[in-house]
Amino acid sequence: MKPAEAARIREEWLGAVDALRQQVKGWAEKQGWEVDQSEREIVEEDLGAYNVPVLEIATPEGEVFLQPAGHDLLGGGGRVDLYAYPTLYRVMLLHKDEPNWIVMTGSGLRWPHPWSESTFVELTEGLIGAE
Repeated sequence: MKPAEAARIREEWLGAVDALRQQVKGWAEKQGWEVDQSEREIVEEDLGAYNVPVLEIATPEGEVFLQPAGHDLLGGGGRVDLYAYPTLYRVMLLHKDEPNWIVMTGSGLRWPHPWSESTFVELTEGLIGAE
């Protein structure tokens, strides 16, 4: 991949990740949940090294993390994990052109509801409560 193309793809991916971060942060705060942000580095063969935001969301019942995993995963387009701690149960958000994000379970099943505020709240509560 040419450097200019890699830079364009990386910037589009980071824009999608930032929009998701803002969306989830707003939804979590609307629930009264505490949100902290950190960064982590991702290194991909085609896109190089770059930093992504990681959200830690504290609810009264437990914590979930929104953590980008990378762009060149599961066919490209990008994957962000939403997982509970300490159980590490997770769902994957796959970036697609339309709809913008689709939700997949760890076993590869597509979540029956589209990505939305209510889906985020449902998934957060479900991941925290899973045994």
